[in-house]
Amino acid sequence: MTDMYNYFVAHVAPNSKINSYDVFCGLKIWLVEKAGGIDRCGGKNGKIIKYNEKKFIDELCSGKNPTIFLCSERIWGKGDWSEALNCHFSARFTSTEDIVLSVCAEKIALHELVDSFFRILSISGLVDYAYSYCETHAYGFSYAAGVFTPDDEHPLLWPRSSEVGMWWKKQRAGATDSFIRDVYPVNIFSDRKLSALPPEKRTALESAMKRFGVCDTRGKFTVWALDNHELETVRTELKAVELLASYCP
Repeated sequence: MTDMYNYFVAHVAPNSKINSYDVFCGLKIWLVEKAGGIDRCGGKNGKIIKYNEKKFIDELCSGKNPTIFLCSERIWGKGDWSEALNCHFSARFTSTEDIVLSVCAEKIALHELVDSFFRILSISGLVDYAYSYCETHAYGFSYAAGVFTPDDEHPLLWPRSSEVGMWWKKQRAGATDSFIRDVYPVNIFSDRKLSALPPEKRTALESAMKRFGVCDTRGKFTVWALDNHELETVRTELKAVELLASYCP
């Protein structure tokens, strides 16, 4: 059986003043609380290495390693699997200013993962738009970064593979204010994100939020949770107004 993981992907608001050390502290607190500690991290050359906090902080603060990747203990022996996937918990802050939390679905439920995000105060205040989903480990991990990685559930010729990178295409074009990426079991919008959408698209989104799933307000965020059986219906409706970046060339 393919391992399933829960993912939380958050995009930082435009023009945010980001202190990478503060982001690191928030991710560290989250990972220690959930996993019990940090075992490995991303080095300055992208290789996964043994975690040395002093060295990691020195490289982060000097700009030698601008990204943050922290992960829990290995599940399998070294070299038996991709080191980035060889853990039950990981936390990332990417060069495109996106925050990604991942957990084995058997360890933490999706709604618990979402709740844990709101407790990371040094990070949640930076976020503009976020979503949470459950996927196979390899595909779900790479999907967060806009890269299609085939696995048993998503073979090389999987017909929806082109959807994976479309949000990042909009991001590079500076066009994300006109879109959301897709619809997910949990969708989180800041007040700014909703206000920035073109009027027709915002009206369609707000109409769908009233008719499907459950909406809740948490500070500056609107949290919209959908049942899995509702996703395709909502997706079809919002594709029609070209709101979903995953389906817009």
